[in-house]
Amino acid sequence: MFRDYLSDYLFLLREKGFPFIFDKIIFVRIKYLTAIFFLFGFVALSEAQTYLYKGLVKDKNNRSPLAFVNIVSDNGFGATTDIDGKFEIRLNENSSALHLSYIGYEPLSMAVDSSEELHYIYLMPKIFHLREVEVFPGINPAHRIIDSVLSHRDENDPRKIKKFTYVSYDKMNITVEADSLMAMDTAAMDTNQRRLRGLLKKQDIFLLETVSERKYMAPDLNQETVLATRVSGFKDPVVAFMISQLQSTSFMSPR
Repeated sequence: MFRDYLSDYLFLLREKGFPFIFDKIIFVRIKYLTAIFFLFGFVALSEAQTYLYKGLVKDKNNRSPLAFVNIVSDNGFGATTDIDGKFEIRLNENSSALHLSYIGYEPLSMAVDSSEELHYIYLMPKIFHLREVEVFPGINPAHRIIDSVLSHRDENDPRKIKKFTYVSYDKMNITVEADSLMAMDTAAMDTNQRRLRGLLKKQDIFLLETVSERKYMAPDLNQETVLATRVSGFKDPVVAFMISQLQSTSFMSPR
């Protein structure tokens, strides 16, 4: 029918004296306009056939929302859940199923149901069966180093050197392992227990620090001079000497 109207219109134009080339130009322009109108009508029709599908994806066991779940329809529409597990996907009348996938969960395929405004979807966590692994203690690398040092202590004994001198710093501290007192509730403590607990947290029971100089000359000349000392507030060098005799700092000659 449209072509009949167009032919009649062109016939009138020719009767009025318009050239034939004008006839072709008008016909081509009207043909393009018809194609454009048809395209816009098809797009509008397609938009009218789509709808928005909303949902919330959760863990089936603890009902916590799942973020960034991949959702794809059977005809190519796709979406991803947000940080709260919610998603919106635009579907059309040809969309019949949704496919959901998420790392650590079983994949899910479900039929599209547009009867509800918000759809709740639950994914089942995937269970991985792993083989049993047994871990056995090995040799401590520090023990291997210490054993190697002890096995070569005779050849590395400094007393076999003709003479040597050095300045050393020694520190010895004594503390109390009061686990029961430290774990006790503060409200259940009396005044003395609180004071003792505060004291043990701040300092040790006994502290000894010494700086000494040692000189040795073969075969058996040995001199050790205490340059500085501090023993829990006392500064008597005799105390430092007594403590040094209790604990030897050398392992060259076993005692």
